[in-house]
Amino acid sequence: MQNIAVVFGGKSVEHDISIITGLGVIKNLSVKYNIVPIYINKKGDWFTGENLKQAQSFTGDFKAKSCVILPDKPFLFVKSGLIMRKIKIDCAVLALHGGIYEGGAIAGIFELSNIPTTSADLTSSSVCMDKVLTKLILNSLNISTPKFVWGENIQDIKSEIGKSDLDFPLIVKPARAGSSIGIKIVKAKKDLEQAIQYTQHFDKKVIVEECLQNFRELNISIFKMDKNLKCSAIEEVFCNKLFGFEEKYVSRDIERKVPADLTDEQIEKIEFYAKQVYSALGLNGVVRIDFLMCDGEIYLNEINTIPGSMAFYLWRSKGISFSKLLSLNIENAILQFQQKQEITYEYNSNVLKDLSKIDKIIEK
Repeated sequence: MQNIAVVFGGKSVEHDISIITGLGVIKNLSVKYNIVPIYINKKGDWFTGENLKQAQSFTGDFKAKSCVILPDKPFLFVKSGLIMRKIKIDCAVLALHGGIYEGGAIAGIFELSNIPTTSADLTSSSVCMDKVLTKLILNSLNISTPKFVWGENIQDIKSEIGKSDLDFPLIVKPARAGSSIGIKIVKAKKDLEQAIQYTQHFDKKVIVEECLQNFRELNISIFKMDKNLKCSAIEEVFCNKLFGFEEKYVSRDIERKVPADLTDEQIEKIEFYAKQVYSALGLNGVVRIDFLMCDGEIYLNEINTIPGSMAFYLWRSKGISFSKLLSLNIENAILQFQQKQEITYEYNSNVLKDLSKIDKIIEK
């Protein structure tokens, strides 16, 4: 039986949402796998243990053992008394949201440890986590996205807005955060600086976008199956205002319709953009891509490399259950890992043959 690690939590503003995703993954993983939960707390400490498969562990007494992943060793090392017990990990399902975790840090750790993961690699994850980098790539692909400027200094941002054709209202966002945390709508110039200061509590890098009016919000999920890209149904999200964290997860003051009422032409265009971006960015695993439609124009808004609850609800109408979605992605992750082993990483050279030359190079 394969050991499948489920990694969740993290030092991130989306920590609690990650726990929900992680527990959902654990609950829906096939019984053909042995589940190894890995929880990262808000301080960044790693833990494992059977208790972490239950929601009560995060609302009551917390009992777990410290653990760690080491480079070049496909094992989870678990502290047990004075010794470290090791568990072979065959694949890891990453259920982490936001910050450096979804931004590629964890993907990099597992790649160094030769453990396959079900999500995008370090490079793709970091690009997609950064809304600025994402939009620059979208522009190069001629895929419409809301107009924007960005920066880390308030005066520089205000200057860039002045040089652009952006007009109020504007949306101010952290460049590298998710779950609509830290977002402000600015209706007048006098409120801009305060909004940027608020957003910079979550990320010093800020993106300011045009605020489209009377738009429709449409989301699609996509993943690779049998070497082919497969698209989910498209959902439409309804909310009477720009919804944030509270509306998404606490009050749940939003409605969803799956599938959305769209023409065949609109569906085809959204699917085409989703596949184009997935391929161009070298993505992997289940991804959710968020679109806006305004005045007949379709805009790609954001790419989520580890969507909440793995966007499983978008696949039900396609006959793919949460459990099946996870199994397909684990199988694909292991297959891609095996294919990577065929790549040559060694190159024999004569650079070190004459060490006296090296001494001359490194002389002060």
